[in-house]
Amino acid sequence: MARKKDNSGIQGVQSLSFEELLLFAQKQLSLAEEVYAVYEAGPLGYVLYRRLRELGIKAYLKRTGMSGTRKTQAQQAGRPQAG
Repeated sequence: MARKKDNSGIQGVQSLSFEELLLFAQKQLSLAEEVYAVYEAGPLGYVLYRRLRELGIKAYLKRTGMSGTRKTQAQQAGRPQAG
């Protein structure tokens, strides 16, 4: 996990457990007006996507191997992107 805040550089990568990541994400909600999460997901990546969305985080994911057209269509439909 890496973090970018406003116009600053990307902060160093951290290794967090699933629960630690959710706690970190929740804390960011109290510190910022908007919180986004963007990541590349494998076959089980939708669990994290759903949990982040439940917290109120604007989560976006890209499944490995997804073409640009299908990704755009999924984003426009407002659903998790499937490969």
